[in-house]
Amino acid sequence: MAIFKLRPSYFVLPLVHLVFCIATSRGLNDGQGGWTWFPLFLADFPFSILFLPLFSVFDHPAIVFGTLGTLWWYVVSASVAWLFKAVRDASRSKKMLG
Repeated sequence: MAIFKLRPSYFVLPLVHLVFCIATSRGLNDGQGGWTWFPLFLADFPFSILFLPLFSVFDHPAIVFGTLGTLWWYVVSASVAWLFKAVRDASRSKKMLG
């Protein structure tokens, strides 16, 4: 039975995303013409398309991007790590078989 372990590397991209969300909400990006959150929209693409209906529910985009976007980057990080581990284990098993 394989146990999923939390590794610190899983949190690098989500942490960078969260810091960028906080910086954007604090005014780091001037966002002239309503483009303030567009860089984060692109960073979270294609998952960010699902965010669009939530903007009518929540007043501030930081709530949507800060929670769901950061969760998205955690899933991406964990998936890539799992994929690398699966490829590494497959190559090791081929070496052992001959």
